[in-house]
Order: sequence, then C-alpha cells, then structure tokens
Amino acid sequence: RRSSAFSDALLQSSVDEVGPELPFQKALQLLSLRPGVEARLRGVPETVLKQRWEDWRRLRLTEAAESFQSWLRQSEHLSEAAQNTAALSGVGPAYEALCEKLSSDKRYMRLEPVPSQRTKLIIARLQEAAAEQLSKPSVRASDFEE
Repeated sequence: RRSSAFSDALLQSSVDEVGPELPFQKALQLLSLRPGVEARLRGVPETVLKQRWEDWRRLRLTEAAESFQSWLRQSEHLSEAAQNTAALSGVGPAYEALCEKLSSDKRYMRLEPVPSQRTKLIIARLQEAAAEQLSKPSVRASDFEE
C-alpha cells in the first residue's frame, strides 16, 4: 500500500529530522523531499496520511516523554527549584526560571505538542528531588567537632 510508504518514511526518520513537535503539513513536506516518497504518496488521501502521522506521533511523543523524564533525573537544574514550595506545584518564579533553563534542550522542545504532560513530568521530578533532599542526612558543624 502506498500509504505505508509514508509510515515507513516516518519510522525511518530520526527525531532530529522529523520530530513529533512538527505539524503534519511540515512533516509531509520534509518527507516528500526524499527520493521516491512524493511519487509513492501521489493519490493517497490526506486523511489516510494524517492518520498514519497521528499514530506515528503518539509513538514518538511517548518516546520523547520517556527521554525527557530520564534526562530530568540527571539534570543539575532541578535542585534549587526543588527547595521552593511553589515550584513543587508548578508555579512561581523558581519554577519559571527552571522551565526557562530546560526550554533550550531539544527533549523539552519535543514535548511542545503536549505541554500539560511536560509540566506533569517536571513537577513529578521536582517532588522526587525534594523528597531525596529531605531524606539525605544534613551535615552539621557539630559533626566535625571532637
């Protein structure tokens, strides 16, 4: 089937070439530039192509969320915001500053189509980081006195 050529082209693309943050028309345009793809898509109804793209996009957004979540676990940007009560709820200057820092990363940008999911992931990681900080024993000056 000719519509499978579109699915194949999407699946063979790296997220840097065609990411889930791109709108359908832009993805179609980029893939049509590849040799043979435009000819194989000729005559395929746009509704069929769009359904294939939506299926692919759901898969890629799930992968993007997993990648973002993994990256957040390693990010050094969260420690300050994790100490701020408002940030733990996804509001306030500390949270906004954190999002500003995170927004320059491609993993953050790939979740642009699902901002509420991205926010939930950030808040969940902030809460985990806050709990981790609370569970660490604090070092006191008296610990070093003889």
